[in-house]
This record gives sequence, C-alpha cells and structure tokens, in this order.
Amino acid sequence: MYLAPLRKSRKIILFAAICSILCMVLTAIGMIVTEFAYAQRSPVDQVGSSMDTALVLGAWSFILYDLFHLIVLCVFLAWLPSKSFVLSMLGIGFLIFSSLADALAVALNATLSSQTLKSVMLGNGLGSVLPMNGYDIVYPAILSTQEWAGLIGYACLIHPILKSKGAIRVAGLFVLIGFPLGILQVIEANQHTPFSFILDTWITPIVELLQHGAIAGYFLMLLNIWKRDAGPHSPANSNPPNLTDNSIRFQSGR
Repeated sequence: MYLAPLRKSRKIILFAAICSILCMVLTAIGMIVTEFAYAQRSPVDQVGSSMDTALVLGAWSFILYDLFHLIVLCVFLAWLPSKSFVLSMLGIGFLIFSSLADALAVALNATLSSQTLKSVMLGNGLGSVLPMNGYDIVYPAILSTQEWAGLIGYACLIHPILKSKGAIRVAGLFVLIGFPLGILQVIEANQHTPFSFILDTWITPIVELLQHGAIAGYFLMLLNIWKRDAGPHSPANSNPPNLTDNSIRFQSGR
C-alpha cells in the first residue's frame, strides 16, 4: 500500500535506473583503480596504501556506490510480490543495513590509514597516534556485521523473488547471486588469504555489476513499455505497465 507512489512515478523509476547505472560505473572505477594500486604495492603495505591516490579514489567510489545502492534497493522493493511483503521488507532492510555497514567500514579504514600515515610522518611508530586503540577489534566486527546482514538479507529475498513472475523474476535471480557470494564472504571473513583478496577485489565487484545491470535493465524496460503504451498525449504519471500478474502487484499498494 505504502509503496504505490514508487510504482506510479516515471521520475522515480528513471532516477532509480540512473542510480543503478551509476552503481555500475562506480563499481568499475573502484575495481580498476584498486587493482591498479595493488599492482604497484602490497595490500598489507599500510603506509604505501595511505599515500596512494588510486586507493583513495577507490574508497570514495565504494562509499558512493553504497549510497546509490540504497536508493535502488528501496525502489526495487516496490516491485516485489505483495504476498511476500514482510519477507521483502526484511530482506531489503538487512541489505540496506549491510550497505551502511560497508560504507562505514570503508570510511573508517580510509580515515585511520590517513592517521597512520600522519603518525609515520611525525616520526612516531606505526599506529602510535591512532585515534582508536580498538581498531583491530572494531573494524573486523563491522565487516562481520556487514557480511552477515547481507547474507540474511539475500536469504529473505529468495522466497519473494521465486514467487514473482516475468521480468522482475529475471532481475531478481541476478540479485540473488549475492546469496552464494554472501556465504563465501562469511566463510572468508577476516581470513586475509589470497582467495579473500580475489573475492574482495574481483568476484564481489563483478557480482555487483551483474546485479545492477539486471536491475537497471528492468527499470529501463519498464520506462520503455510505459512510454510505448501511454502514447504521446498521455499524462506524465499514468499507470505503470503491467509486466506481472495481479497477484504480485501492489494495489493502491535495497
């Protein structure tokens, strides 16, 4: 009921499609610059990483990705089956929490890396002037929270997506690629193995590209069918196209 405006507004759908495309661009930027930076230095080189402009750019790309990702999730929720509304809300809610935790972890790591560099430049030992003595506990805890929240969110979305029909189901199946990815992330949490590095720098960004590619394609298809069915003299906010059956539409009712 409360999500009907998200389904009826072309501007909201267009905005969500643009945000999804921006997520793809930011993911590609972050993946490329991070790989370029780590090709020049070791991932465990804290001082070198602090001075690397590419890694700073990559961090900001991932933070902005998380923020746009929130918008896409909220709009995507409006098109999931109404009969599974509670599970859909729980799933998107956990994914939003996971995205916020991820943005916090990236921002925290980037900030404290800068503090580490400042400590070295002042002639102090590594980490001697870090503002948080419990960083080694806080940062892994935030990462674990992000990974578990994401896994639970995807698990909650399995039923609503499998119950849906048509194009939304196809897009949802791409979104559910995040579920096996979440299992791998939980298993590899704080392991610092070569596979963990590949998982973070290659597998996860590729999955994010696939997810947002499918969601952006779905939103753009909505807009295309909407425009084709509405005609040139129809009002801007006419009824949305019926890509699904009545059982999965919100009647007057990420």
